[in-house]
Amino acid sequence: MPEGIVVEDQFPRLDEEVLTRIEEVLNERFGYPTMPSDFKEFLLKHNGCRLTATESDAEVGISIDVPFLEEVPVAGIFGIWLPRFEGQVPLHDDWPELFASNENSKENFDVLPDKMMSFAYEHRDSGSLFAMSVDPRDYGIVYFYYDQHLYSIFGQKRSQEISGECYYGRAMRAVLEKHGVAEKQIKRFEVYGEVSLNKIMNDPAELSDECLFELGRAMFIPVAPSFDAFMNRLQKLHR
Repeated sequence: MPEGIVVEDQFPRLDEEVLTRIEEVLNERFGYPTMPSDFKEFLLKHNGCRLTATESDAEVGISIDVPFLEEVPVAGIFGIWLPRFEGQVPLHDDWPELFASNENSKENFDVLPDKMMSFAYEHRDSGSLFAMSVDPRDYGIVYFYYDQHLYSIFGQKRSQEISGECYYGRAMRAVLEKHGVAEKQIKRFEVYGEVSLNKIMNDPAELSDECLFELGRAMFIPVAPSFDAFMNRLQKLHR
């Protein structure tokens, strides 16, 4: 962990047997295959955490390479709550939890694409999150999902001022062009001059599975090749 960052444990420790069962439940509930080994090692050591900076005028975060964001806070990593923890310490059950986050992001708001698991949060009241892929095609890669309401208020205008178009619309157009989709068809997928994922998903029949996979990832910003790399990239952000 980078110097000056404090890891405060969230829930009591897990063991290998329990973690194996947790993976089985994640697969049954959300279709997630085995979690990356570096993330599992973290869960066995900490079972989630809150991240704080030692300096009072700083918070923990990570740099982001997009036109509308330079850095994003990281408040903590989701832990796993088990009924057997009742009454034990340390216990911070008011913090976000892995199953609850994925239920909220995948089932309630349909934010996460197939085999994309949320694991960390920007702020407990924010719709933005960090997720890792458990799909073989990009297994273990860590992404940032920027709350689309916030993007529509703050990010989209800045993106258009810098590049002349919406960041996500441009990313989806690049995927469609890569897979040989004709300009006439791309125009059919546009809303107010920008490519719309919702419109694509209403008529996906002529697009390949690989194209649809990459389109789903276009709404996520890659920030690290693995969980360990993500943790090593954390830094102090001065307010």
